[in-house]
Formats: sequence, C-alpha cells, structure tokens
Amino acid sequence: MGSLRCRPMLLAYIEDLMASPTLNAHSNEYSIYKALVESWLLREEAKTAIEARALFPACELLATVLTLEHRRSIDEKRLDILIQRLPEMKEVRSIDIKGRSLLNRNSDGDYRFSHFSFQEFLVAHRLLQDTGWIPEQPIPSGGLSIKTSVWS
Repeated sequence: MGSLRCRPMLLAYIEDLMASPTLNAHSNEYSIYKALVESWLLREEAKTAIEARALFPACELLATVLTLEHRRSIDEKRLDILIQRLPEMKEVRSIDIKGRSLLNRNSDGDYRFSHFSFQEFLVAHRLLQDTGWIPEQPIPSGGLSIKTSVWS
C-alpha cells in the first residue's frame, strides 16, 4: 500500500481495486489509478453503450484542458465550446453523473472529476501514452504528479 494507506478515497473503492485482473502485490500508484478509471469506464460502457475506449480519451482531454486552465470544473457552455473544438470530447456528456462516477457535478451544475487525483492521473496517462492532441504549452504539475514524479 505504501503511500496509498493515507488515501481514504481509494479505500472507498477497494472492492473495485481487488476485482481488477491487472493489479497485483507489485502494482504502483499509476496502475492502481488506471485500474480504477478503467473499471469506472467499463461500468459506464455497460450503462450507456458508449465504449470505454472512446470515453477514456474524452476524459483525458477534459482533464488536460482543465489542468491547462488551472481549473477543477467546467460549466456546460464551456464544455460545449470544447466539444466543438475537440469532437472526441462529446462522450463526456454521456457519462452517468451519479454516485460513484468518475465525473460528477457540483452545486452549480459544473462538471468535475470526483477527485483531483483522477484529473492528474488522466493528464499523466495522456502524456505518457502520447495519444493524440497534446498542447504546445507546458502542463502545470499538480501535487500528486510532483510527489510521484515518474509514476513508477
């Protein structure tokens, strides 16, 4: 568990993590976040019939844009503008925003990740995988990515 023992949010999802076929005793923080995000997206796929492999990059893009803008949430109007510019983000609208979802909405109705560490993970994943659009400007580092630096 290492540094994860101090993360009660992850402990809330221990059943999902224990059910993951990709995790083992040697898994690191990166693999744990990846497994949890994948389990959420597979659950979304079962509910919405939108493939998890389409939802993953949509969430990565949203996380990257939010991070570049130093924001934690996005309102519907701004999301619509982003979807026009980056059509692969349209899948964000199909996510079931309830309970234990990767994304939820705040009291103003703005979209946000259920925990900032998921936003950071999705940005790091996009950069490490080098899949598609990566902005020209530097991406600000968050607390988790600074602390774990390489995610290994």
